[in-house]
Amino acid sequence: MMSHEGNGFNPYCEAVRLSELARHALEQGRNIISTPLMNKLLDEKFEDPMLGIIAAHLILARRRPNWELLHIITRNLTKLLGQHPDVQALLVAMKERSKVKISTVECPPLLRKSWSCITKATHKRASLIPQGSIIARIANEIVLGGPWLIHRVTTEAHQEM
Repeated sequence: MMSHEGNGFNPYCEAVRLSELARHALEQGRNIISTPLMNKLLDEKFEDPMLGIIAAHLILARRRPNWELLHIITRNLTKLLGQHPDVQALLVAMKERSKVKISTVECPPLLRKSWSCITKATHKRASLIPQGSIIARIANEIVLGGPWLIHRVTTEAHQEM
């Protein structure tokens, strides 16, 4: 969750509840978000783009993803965030359905689900992760668990960063 400068954390904020529901659904690997809540999640992405990224992953997890909606979401997220690795992961996961082709992903994403999309794509296109990039250096240091991508930082890697 992101908040505007000068605004502290408000546990009663509807967006906080929505964010936790979305995070939990992502962690469980199930889309348990109702359509009205999904629409709210997508509306809130302009205030907190991470909600849009999570919503897109939940849509991708459906039996029949709404590809048109995913195109809109990724286009909006790209406008908001630029070349963000989690957005790149979504585009990679959309494969040939995406109009935007990603040549490489050099920085690690924030979400474990995004990491899975990227690493799955490397089975067909190993060049997606350039040798020596930050994402390549942490590949063997990923820690399992939770929705966030967590990795150990070796002394060697820490000195390079």
